[in-house]
Amino acid sequence: MYNQPQPDSANVIAPPLALYLGTLLLGLTGQWATPLPITASIPPALGLGLIATGIVGLRWAFATLRLAETTASPNQPVSRLITAGPFCFSRNPIYVAMTAAYLGIALLANSIWLLLLLVPLLLVMEFGVIRREERYLAARFGPDYAAYRAAVRRWL
Repeated sequence: MYNQPQPDSANVIAPPLALYLGTLLLGLTGQWATPLPITASIPPALGLGLIATGIVGLRWAFATLRLAETTASPNQPVSRLITAGPFCFSRNPIYVAMTAAYLGIALLANSIWLLLLLVPLLLVMEFGVIRREERYLAARFGPDYAAYRAAVRRWL
């Protein structure tokens, strides 16, 4: 169950996982109703590799947050700014990992629908989730977050 937004939180428009899963379901429904393959043949190893990369990235990011004793929920107050683990490569390693897994599923499903829907998904993530999180973190951590933001890219 998704936690209710708190006054001291980013208050994103929807749970990021729900955005990814909802888009995935919509794309798979489109593929089922009107199949639009990407190409005649995609090596399954490519899709499976992206999914595995996403899973490993998610586990690493969540383990880093757990060790730091802070939340992964964008609608809960964070206790500290995390800059270690995968967060030293990306300010949003969880979203990078979910995007990798989504792309892997798109390739395994050989679905143009999933690829086309990735664009609006990433726009919603950018404006409805990430920018809200960034405003919250800037207000909460001030110069520390500004320095982190200057040193680490948003995605990769």
